[in-house]
Amino acid sequence: MNKIKKRIWLAEDDRASRKMLVHYLSRKIGDYQIEEFEYAEELIDKIKRTDIIPDLLILDNILKGKLTGIDATEQIKNEFEIPILVYSATPTTELLNRCINLKMTRYLSKPINPIELDFHIRALLKEHEVNNQLNSLNSKYFALFNKSKDMIYISDPKGKILDINPSGIKLLGYETKEELFKIDIQNDLYFNPEERTRFKNKMHINGYVQNFQTTLKKKDNTQIIVTISSSIILKDKNNIEGLYIGIIRDITKQIENEQNLIKMNVEQINNNEKLKKTQLFLIQQEKMASLGGLAAGIAHEINNPLGFVMSNFRTLKKYIDKMKDYLKFAENTFMGSISDIDNSVLKKEIENKKKNMDFIIEDLDELFMESTNGFERISSIVENMRRFSRVDNENNRTFINLNDSIRNTLVIAKNSYKYVADIVTNLSEIPDISCNRSEINQVLLNIIVNAAQAIDEKKNKNKGVINISTFIEKDKVCCQIKDNGAGIPEKNLSKVFDPFFTTKEVGKGTGMGLGISYDIVVNKHKGELLVESNKKVGTKFTIKLHINNENNANQELS
Repeated sequence: MNKIKKRIWLAEDDRASRKMLVHYLSRKIGDYQIEEFEYAEELIDKIKRTDIIPDLLILDNILKGKLTGIDATEQIKNEFEIPILVYSATPTTELLNRCINLKMTRYLSKPINPIELDFHIRALLKEHEVNNQLNSLNSKYFALFNKSKDMIYISDPKGKILDINPSGIKLLGYETKEELFKIDIQNDLYFNPEERTRFKNKMHINGYVQNFQTTLKKKDNTQIIVTISSSIILKDKNNIEGLYIGIIRDITKQIENEQNLIKMNVEQINNNEKLKKTQLFLIQQEKMASLGGLAAGIAHEINNPLGFVMSNFRTLKKYIDKMKDYLKFAENTFMGSISDIDNSVLKKEIENKKKNMDFIIEDLDELFMESTNGFERISSIVENMRRFSRVDNENNRTFINLNDSIRNTLVIAKNSYKYVADIVTNLSEIPDISCNRSEINQVLLNIIVNAAQAIDEKKNKNKGVINISTFIEKDKVCCQIKDNGAGIPEKNLSKVFDPFFTTKEVGKGTGMGLGISYDIVVNKHKGELLVESNKKVGTKFTIKLHINNENNANQELS
């Protein structure tokens, strides 16, 4: 591949001197493509008329025509960036100063030394090459600077903006650069001026800052959230602190979108949690409804035969009482004549039968009393099952007495605790409260059953104790259920109300009971459900329900 020759245009009015220079340039010191001119005007005209731009101009200062070499150089430099070498046999201070003040312009004295000529040509061509590279970089920089959607700025460490691109002017809500040149960055741009100090400290330590997030103020005091990436430039001995050049990106919408996304995720998590709790509650409600239906059915089935058995029993007692009256009358009437009987065997038999009859009559009273107590107990159990089995609508609240609910629940739960714990109750006089009866019954049942299981888990030889008490605390009716069971480890106390959390073996617990109890008391009845536990002492649950609950005011009372 042939190397493209550099174009050098030479303006020299002396033919011999011109030929000598052409010989040097094309043969001795380089392989350049040379074009010759006698007049400076001729050279300038060709530059303007054609699209051909030479790589270098060499001009004698003294030429035919009106323009000297330095005059022509100044004209060309006004329109073109072409390196130019001016030479003369009679240098003056004015000529040298004019050369110095022109970019990519050098001076050479006659007679021309080929080595010096070669040096100046190479130096000018290299300077031109570097200048073109710089121009290319500058073009790219200014294109980036002016077209970037992000704010690009240059400032000094004291807080003065030295340059800013159009996007920055628009971002900050100003009309012109000049307005921004007058402001103080720390006090006029930063929402929190201390953030500017923190930014400067990072710049001082590292020499740069990347993605520094802060809040800026626009001209109208609107706040925007931005990230700043900045570096120190032009730092030298004379300019110790240097300048800051940086990019500022507006991330306000991004932050808002992220916050909205987080909010949506939180809402989704909450909805999922609510759905899970609802599902758990429905499962438990279904179980409670099944239990209630079963209990109601059993109560109904027992109640029917119990009714006529008790009726027959009362009738039987009446008949027996009449028979006793008759026997008493017969005894009083005929016992006197027994002594007149001569047959000793018959007499003894009559006396023995009388003794047997006396025992039977005496025992009948005790049998009837015990049977009556038994029937009353059966009737009480059936009534408690009937009351407990009532499943209320979720929004249907009624005034109940918590003591009655405790008594009813103890009857239903008896089979779960009767072999492992004794019940000690201390039920104070408390007012009725408005609540959902079946839900509160469910809470009491869950906690009492848990207490019995905790005592059974402890594996003591003696039966444990479940203490149940009620009392008033300010505007709340409270119920404490305390056991001396195995207790709850401290690390698990904060999780006892979490859905599905259980410390029981697989198959012995679902972890739903206490979670649903918490939902019923705290979320649905706006009360409190507290737990205290010690591995050596046991566990105490405290239920607190409002006496005058404003949330219940508009509920239907039944």
